[in-house]
Amino acid sequence: MADRLLPDLLAAAASSDKPQVQQAVAVLKAWDHYYNNDSRGALLFETWAAKFAGPAFSQTANFKNPYTLSDPLNTPNGLKDPAAAVAMLAAAATETVAKYGSLDRPWGEVNRFHLGDVDLPGNGGHGNTGSFRTINWTAGKDGERVPMHGETYIAMVEFSKPMKAMGIVTYGESSQPGSKHNGDELQLLSDKQLRPLWLTRAEVERHVEERKTY
Repeated sequence: MADRLLPDLLAAAASSDKPQVQQAVAVLKAWDHYYNNDSRGALLFETWAAKFAGPAFSQTANFKNPYTLSDPLNTPNGLKDPAAAVAMLAAAATETVAKYGSLDRPWGEVNRFHLGDVDLPGNGGHGNTGSFRTINWTAGKDGERVPMHGETYIAMVEFSKPMKAMGIVTYGESSQPGSKHNGDELQLLSDKQLRPLWLTRAEVERHVEERKTY
């Protein structure tokens, strides 16, 4: 969404005489278009995009060119009303500062992976903005946000001989209170890393921690 809309939005906002709009333009120009832990500008873009396309980022009335089956990879795109889009940017800048303290606060300072005693910077964004790493956020405590839904089990498999596979269960291998595996893979999620998956009996047995006989 940012790739399709920001060039037109920044061009339309370039002539604005509002200092905060120009500050917003500078932040969005520097943003890498990712929702990474350290991405600065992602919060501002998300706030603007929610005004432009609705809270679920699914409304297309403000796009110049709506979605069409004849060009599914490049539509929707463009600004139907550039002046209105710039006004939304001004409002988004004010809202971003009010909610998050600054226009360029890092994404992961606000969006957190919380589970038990684990508290880590979060990454990932709403799928309707085009984010491949899909994690939707909802309000948490003290102005922070926590995951509402999105990626849970992630795997990458190479169908070779022998087969190779990497993956994580984002919230950990156990939901049992007191288990050391409750939330133990959140660090991998925050670091955007995967771990090797054990595919053979021998691999599983090398990692046995406990046996119970019934």
